[in-house]
This record gives sequence, C-alpha cells and structure tokens, in this order.
Amino acid sequence: PIILADEPTGNLDSATSEEILALLKEVSKDKLLIVVTHSFEQIEKYATRHIRIFDGAVESDHALRVPLAYEEKEGEIRAAKKGKAKRARHQIKNGLTLGRVLFTAKPRLSLFLCFLMLVGTMGIFLVTSLCGGATEPLKPHYMFNHVDGRLVLAKQNGAVFTDEELETIAKEYGALSYLHYDTLLDEGANIQVVIPAGEDRGDWLYPMTNAVYGRSYGDGIVGRYPAAKDEVLLYLPISYRPAVGEDALLISEILYGRTTYKLVGVKYYYDNNLTPECLFTEEGYRVATATHFLSDYSDVDITVALESREDLQYIELYQLIPSFSLSADKVYVDSAAYRALTGETDKNGAYTATVSYAARYYRYNYYNGTSKYYSFERIFSEADITKEKPSYGFESFRGGEALVISDELLCQIAESVLADSYVQASLFFENDAAAHAAAEELNKNEYLAVPSDTTYAPDADTAIESVLACLGMAFVWALSILFLAFFVSLCSSRALSAFKGDLAIMRSMGIPVKVIRIGMYVRMMLSLIPAFVLVMLSAVLIFTTPSFNEHFVYLYGWQYILIFIGMIALTAKTTHTQVRKLFGESVKKALKGGKAE
Repeated sequence: PIILADEPTGNLDSATSEEILALLKEVSKDKLLIVVTHSFEQIEKYATRHIRIFDGAVESDHALRVPLAYEEKEGEIRAAKKGKAKRARHQIKNGLTLGRVLFTAKPRLSLFLCFLMLVGTMGIFLVTSLCGGATEPLKPHYMFNHVDGRLVLAKQNGAVFTDEELETIAKEYGALSYLHYDTLLDEGANIQVVIPAGEDRGDWLYPMTNAVYGRSYGDGIVGRYPAAKDEVLLYLPISYRPAVGEDALLISEILYGRTTYKLVGVKYYYDNNLTPECLFTEEGYRVATATHFLSDYSDVDITVALESREDLQYIELYQLIPSFSLSADKVYVDSAAYRALTGETDKNGAYTATVSYAARYYRYNYYNGTSKYYSFERIFSEADITKEKPSYGFESFRGGEALVISDELLCQIAESVLADSYVQASLFFENDAAAHAAAEELNKNEYLAVPSDTTYAPDADTAIESVLACLGMAFVWALSILFLAFFVSLCSSRALSAFKGDLAIMRSMGIPVKVIRIGMYVRMMLSLIPAFVLVMLSAVLIFTTPSFNEHFVYLYGWQYILIFIGMIALTAKTTHTQVRKLFGESVKKALKGGKAE
C-alpha cells in the first residue's frame, strides 16, 4: 500500500528517467508513493505534495495540486480490483492444475493418502451407524401414539361413549371416521408378532409391531392387502426378507398375540429406525383389540366342571384363544386332562361338562382420577362344547390348557365390558391441523380433546436416565471420532513431510506461494474422493442387505453430509498445519534436508 522510492532517477539519463517516472505515476493510482530526490524539478509535474527536509526537520510542506477526481479514482480502484480478481482466478486455476499434477506425480504416496482417508471416513461412518441411536431417548414423548389427524376424546365427567354419540360428534366436527375402542393404538410397538423362520420353519422371529388398519403402503408389496378379518399384511425392515420371502411369501400364517392370522402380504423398508406394523382390516383390528384386552388387561379364570354320577372334578384352563374357523355358538376345550376324562365311560355313564369363564378387570380413569373393578363371566353348557378341533394357531405356541372360542364370541365378551368401562375414543381428521382446530372447539364444550401429536415432559428419573444414556453413547462416539482424527492427522502429516523437497524446488523456481498452497489443499481433497464414493456404495450395500440392515442404524442424508463435512474439515486442518510448518522453513534448509524449527 505504500511505496518508498529513494532516488529512483539517480544516475539515469533523462529519457530513462521519464520512463521510470511514468511507471511510478501508474503505480501511484492505488498506492501511496513517496519519492525521495534531490532533483525535485524532474518529478514536479507528477507530484501532488512537496515536503522539504533540511537538517532532519521539515522545512516546508505544500500541496501542489488536487489528486485525481473522486470518480476517476474510484474507476481506477475498480480497475485495480478487477485486475486483482483476475490474478486471483489465475492463481486458483494454476493451483488446481498443480494439485492434480501433484496427485498423479507420486502414485504410491497418493494411494497411501487415499487409503488413509478411506480408513478415517469409513471409521466415522461405521461408528456413527453403530451409535446412531444415541439421540433416540431425546425424541419427543407423545401422550398418545401419533397418527396424523388423530384426536383422542373423552368426556370431562369421565362417562363412557356410545357408538351413536361418537357418530354424531364425528359428523358435527367434521371427522373422517372414529374408533370407539382405541386401546391398541396406544400400545406402540409392544405387541409381539410370531413368524416361523428357518428352512424347516422350526425357528421363530419376534418383531414388535404397531397394530394399524386403513393404511396404504403404496407399490412394491409382496402379495396383496388384507381383505378378510383373518388376514394381515406386515410392514417390516428388509432384514426379515429372507424369512418372509422376496418375490413370494414363504409363510402363510403369523401369530399376533394369541390369534392366528393369515399372512397375505408384506412390504419391506430400508429405514430400520421405523417401527414395524401389522395391518388389519377394520374387522380384524376389532378382533385384535378384543384379544389384547382379554389377554393383557384382565385376570381370567376358566374352569371345566366334569360331573359324573359319583363325583365332581375340575380342570383349570389358563388361556382364552380365538379361532376364525369356529362357529359363533360353540367353544372347544383344548385340554389333555379333559380329553382323557370325557373320552372314558365308566359304569355310571359319561361326564357332563360345564365351562365357566370369569374375569376381573381393573380400570384407572385418568380423566377423573377414579378407579374401579369390573367382574364378568360366561358359562357354557355341554351343548356349547364342540368335539371337533378347530384351527387356531401354531402347535408350538399353544402352551398348555386353553379354551378356544370364536372370534365373534371373543369380541362380544370384550365389548360387553368395554362398553361399560372404556372412557375414551379416537376421531380421525384429514391432518393434525384439522385435529387441533376440532380440539379447540370440543374443549369449549363438555369434552377433553387431545391431538395425538401432543407431547409431555417425562418424570425426573426417566429424563435423567435418557440424558445419561445419550451422553454415554455420545461419549463413545466422540472418543472414537477423536481417535480416528488423531490417527488420520498423524499419518497424513508424516506423508506430507515427504513433500518437503518438492516444495523447496517449487519455491526456488518462483512458483507463487499461494499457488503452492492451493495445490497442496487440492491434492489432499482429491484423496477424499475415493473414500466418499466407497462410503456411499457401502451405505447402499449395508442398508439393502438384510443381514447388515439388522445391525446398523440407518443414516439419513444430513448425517452423511455431517460425516463428509467433518472429513473435509479434518483434512483441511491437517493440511493447514503441515503447510504452515513447511513454509516456516527456508528453501536452502529444505534443500539441504534440514529440519524445520
């Protein structure tokens, strides 16, 4: 910015002096030019200010003329900046070319750098995949299972709904549909599906699924959508494909709770962060709700009283299992003891059987803070008991004595109790925004309406456990990343040290420092390209291969971007450190093989 010219025309002839002064005038357009001379008359026509020094002091200071007009000066500055920009582009272009030449000139060193970057990038990718669930506990805690457009409804006085009331409310507030008994919707992935697996189907898989109905999964389904109440479709990660089938279904039945359903379709997905789902028809969902309610919400006693002319014997049964093949007015007793006794006829004649089904159901009402016990029972006479064994489940999962009843009878028993005790229901709107609008209106009346996307803060213990789990996983992830960063930095620094002699030669040849710096950065960034390509190919391989998809957490686009940005930043930092070290050494010392201080 400042040029001090000491006697620039000394000992020059007049013609050459004029050329030098014209050159200095051109330079002074965007710089401060101070000329020291004893021949002021030579530069008087160019100077804008004259300062005379005598005996070390300023003797006079005069402004000779006004500098260039502001507009002219501004134009010259713009021209100068344009020239700088052009030079900068030229340097960048040369730097890119130099980087490419450096990368190809030493293939062994470049191959080592590529391998090094591959190790670092793949390491970060695998660690992130294995620790990808670190943020899972920090996700929002929903009050209910979130379904877009779902609104959970109850009465402020805690009373139960009737179907007629719900139908009227749905029409009045614009709901598309309603579900009276929505207990399964809020179970989340807590219902186990049993899938036979293995070549001989002697092994079993147990995915935890959400129960849903009325949902579409688009194209790409193996099989078809369920149409009957005893049919289901499974929505599963790709890891289940070898067991369930790729082009055609390998199995025909699955066990949901204690009910056997026909598997008619499956849809696979790659994102294993999603929750598996079991898709029912609306009537099939009704049976699943009844099974779940009677299996998990109630204490059941089932007794078979066998009466002969001499004594009365009792057989305890422990399960209530529905069958789609049993007629609605019949029950079947699956009991070895029962078959042994009723199959014999003594001198007094055959046994007469009576089946007593009794249950106790405890319900806490969250809406008004009350609790209540419900007791209910059914008695089946000998005329209700069929001798023909129905189809109702895998032999390996019957697990002892059971009473088998029809799906319709199961629903009647469950709904007779739920109708007197179940105090909430779900309305379904077009989307969450419509559900919120309806909730605002419903809450003004005698209802409590909560959209399913409403969240809550967990209790202190749960929050602390979640945070500690996240911190622990994050610590392992960060420690692994730091180790990989140290390893890559150390090895790449050693590799770049081999570049010391080449750098000294380029500097001695007069190649601009900026061009050399750009070339070194370009060389290192080119080493990252194979690593990035291989990571993407590995991601496709891992998450589309069933055996790998099961073990690695699926990563999203933004996570890959973070991995790539992290490796670019690490590479840039390592290169910057090494470049600063190399340029801190003199050319002469570098060519002699000296060490940088």
